Amino acid sequence: MLTQIELLEMELAMRATRALSVYVPTGTTDPAMRRAWRTELDQALGAVRDAVPADAGLSRRELDQAIVHLRAWLETLGDPPGGLGLAAFATADGVRHATTVPVALSPLVAWETGVRIAPYVRALARARPVAVALVDDRTARVYAYREGAVERRGTLRAHVPFERPSHMGGSRQGFGPNTRGRTGTDAAERELATGTSRMLGELAERLVADAGTDGWIVVGGMPEPARAAVAMLAPHFAARARIARGLTMRSTESEISRAAGVCVAELDEAHALAAVEELLDRAGAGGNGAARVADTLHALADGAVQELLFTPGFLAAHPEVAEAAVESALEQRAEVGEVAGPAAARLDAVAEGIGARLRFPSHRAPERGAEGSRT
Repeated sequence: MLTQIELLEMELAMRATRALSVYVPTGTTDPAMRRAWRTELDQALGAVRDAVPADAGLSRRELDQAIVHLRAWLETLGDPPGGLGLAAFATADGVRHATTVPVALSPLVAWETGVRIAPYVRALARARPVAVALVDDRTARVYAYREGAVERRGTLRAHVPFERPSHMGGSRQGFGPNTRGRTGTDAAERELATGTSRMLGELAERLVADAGTDGWIVVGGMPEPARAAVAMLAPHFAARARIARGLTMRSTESEISRAAGVCVAELDEAHALAAVEELLDRAGAGGNGAARVADTLHALADGAVQELLFTPGFLAAHPEVAEAAVESALEQRAEVGEVAGPAAARLDAVAEGIGARLRFPSHRAPERGAEGSRT
């Protein structure tokens, strides 16, 4: 998948090029429907081709060549392909970018000058790094979670040099059978606690490095060490962490992947709702926030946007406006995000499905024709 910067670079490079933009949801739980997405895509491609006038010779030939290149890539996929959706951009010269994604994308097939990137935004959140760890009091196994799977990245250990003595004591006089054993046990437990604390500190540093400033952290295993590991994170990172329920040190990688996926979904939802509420608070206070279409477009025109948020409903109802807004936001190096669930319901209800956090206030008067159009 592309990163946000790569998506912008591709959009800029292809802005004057006739291109085929394709987004297809492919996930299904019904074996009988595993090829349905291919039928739906064929129908959509046919409709796009029929919409090109027969006398537009060059455009029709370029589209046919782009479709040939797209079909060649599709033949490399399984039925169903990995992930829940696919995104592709093709021209008469070949496929510029094509990938499966772990999210169901809004369906779209378009042949026009430039590429459609707004539907791709939903997949960008899944490009966020996710650091995962399983811990007990002696071991921490570190994983990276990406596109529905985990990959083992290393192991940390609590080095405990103290060797626990026998509970039977020794041959020296003056010690009962339990005295020396209790003393040794206490010392061993202290050594283990020290080693565990040191290991968890190293783990916290490793998780922060792997997740980066905008990634998620998932910790599972023994409850007490897991909670202690999260507690060692700085507040910014602790707010981006979840303790995975039901995982043990014996959990399989598929079990870890499923649990991590649940935690990531929870973190995505909580983060999105908090971002929307902050955006609305800023806008309501007349400060660094914009809510509703007109104010958001004015802020984009001023180059004031720090983060642009929109909903699936807004994208479906206003694809042209959403496309222009996403392109403008990326050009000014703003973050972009499509929110779902409670965050989307809130943004739809009070802000027409779109808004932005701003770098500085923007209070320009509305201009006619601000929504623009694509050709």
